Amino acid sequence: MDIWANDVKKHVRSIDWFLIITVIIANAYGFLLVKSATNCLTSDTVKTLFWNFTEQQRTIIVQSAAIFIGIVCMLAMTKMDYDHIVKYWKYMYATAILFLVVTLIFGTGEADVGSKSWIRVMGIGIQPSELVKILFILTFSRHLDSVKEKLDKPKNILLLILHFGIIFALIVLQGDLGTALVFLFIFLAMCFAGGISLWYFLAGLFIAVAASPLVWNLMRDDQRMRILSGFNPMVDPNGAGYQALRSIKAIGSGGLFGIGYQKGYWTQHGLVPQQWTDFIFSAAGEEFGFIGALLVLILLALILVRIFYISRNARNNLGSLICSGVMAMFIAHIVENVGMCLGVLPVIGIPLPLFSYGGSSILGAYLAIGLILSVNSRKNIYYFTREENIDKF
Repeated sequence: MDIWANDVKKHVRSIDWFLIITVIIANAYGFLLVKSATNCLTSDTVKTLFWNFTEQQRTIIVQSAAIFIGIVCMLAMTKMDYDHIVKYWKYMYATAILFLVVTLIFGTGEADVGSKSWIRVMGIGIQPSELVKILFILTFSRHLDSVKEKLDKPKNILLLILHFGIIFALIVLQGDLGTALVFLFIFLAMCFAGGISLWYFLAGLFIAVAASPLVWNLMRDDQRMRILSGFNPMVDPNGAGYQALRSIKAIGSGGLFGIGYQKGYWTQHGLVPQQWTDFIFSAAGEEFGFIGALLVLILLALILVRIFYISRNARNNLGSLICSGVMAMFIAHIVENVGMCLGVLPVIGIPLPLFSYGGSSILGAYLAIGLILSVNSRKNIYYFTREENIDKF
């Protein structure tokens, strides 16, 4: 009994409580914003498997359930050894591909843009790509770590590109451009963190620039307009720039301290489309003002800084790469989401981590933080040397 108690105490001391508390505070703030932003939803009854709820009630219940499950999973993952988890990387990669293929075949989405990125189960939408991000970070970290001694060999570079390319292609085929770009950023950031020669990045940049005219000509008119209006919403104020312009007006009306919780005109009347999901930042700006919007960014910045600190102190190269992947995922979401809410980046449907409504998004964020906590909990566990991978296979 004493041994068990000592083990529990030792594990509790190894947990990064600063990160956990910051994440929960950010998520609690996000929950308040979602509650306020969904006041505009209709009171029509939504049928579920067992009970009937209003639209807002269903939204709050799904968000609450996702937060509870996410916290449980996050805490459970602090006890897992990431070195052992990646032992099953082949199965994880196959599972990721299976998820995406099933979504491509049976998925649903926005009919007007032809996307198929959601699976409906008992009336609840699940976005498999959120879980695939976690699986990709784990498997790609293991891949990078396994070839770290010969990283710049062309064969290894091609295999790394193939590892990423299959996932990326399946996401693109689903019509989910936003998620595809997040995967691309994760891939590039992890390659950079892994130490790949800058010459490969320059070569990739040259190819991208050379191919851009062809890609632009292959895009549909609405896709080109979405990109153009992302940098200037007034190019198409009643179309692709509509959401961004409304978001800008909502944020601007908040001033320094905001109009007050659940008192924002734009937020309470649902004048910003999807304001509880992709445009939750506009609700923070209107009802809590510049200070409230700044608080969102400060909380997310604290999480990123803590992840970077844990990455620097990880037990081995694998742990550092996992942290790099998670940090890249959060950065991509934060920059794109805030950018599109401010009208300086294209609107491509990317949620704000821990703030936006979405069970899949919330669960994915908590799983990612769980990986970081797993890395941190084992920073002082040595087997022979810091760099040794104990599960070579």
